[in-house]
Amino acid sequence: MSEVKDAIDQLAAKQYDQFSSTVSDLLMDRLKGRIDNEKYAVGQSIFAEDEPEEVDAELDSEDQELEQPEETSDEEV
Repeated sequence: MSEVKDAIDQLAAKQYDQFSSTVSDLLMDRLKGRIDNEKYAVGQSIFAEDEPEEVDAELDSEDQELEQPEETSDEEV
């Protein structure tokens, strides 16, 4: 893997072809890392979308239980 120091040294030594190649390698490495991060984020968002539906269903059943009128006895009235 090329490093920025190598590119600077090549530029200082007027090795322009090697400098260009090194910079291209550096950019490609960063691009591949960014693509991998985006793939991971998309995968996480796909699985994260499944979970809220299950949670919403659980919350809805709890809300229905809370909305049911409570029975009152004659003593409370």
